[in-house]
Amino acid sequence: MADRYIKLLEQGKSVLRGVKPRGNAIVAAQDRNETLNYSVNWATWLGSDTIASVTNETTGITLTAASNTTTTSTFTISGQSSGWLEHRITTAAGRVKELLILVEVAGFPVQDDYGRAFQVWPG
Repeated sequence: MADRYIKLLEQGKSVLRGVKPRGNAIVAAQDRNETLNYSVNWATWLGSDTIASVTNETTGITLTAASNTTTTSTFTISGQSSGWLEHRITTAAGRVKELLILVEVAGFPVQDDYGRAFQVWPG
């Protein structure tokens, strides 16, 4: 069972567990010592299409595992500091969809490419 669950629906809607929406991104809070599993269910968004490939690019966090089926992608994230994951699928029909997941580790604000810090998890 995934610690964090994201189900992407039509028209930009989603069902989320353990994460929050923030603009075009998804935000997750994590402790420094946590390694958490994430699951993204693309089935509704895909319709009759299927996932052909998945790519992941990280900044500041560690992706320790990743896999996918034709409708779902799963991955495991750990990190001693905050960062983000650019999670991208390509479908059998050639469509490309990207999901940005910001991971904020308590005490370590997420920084942009220029080193400017910003808080992604209000509280």
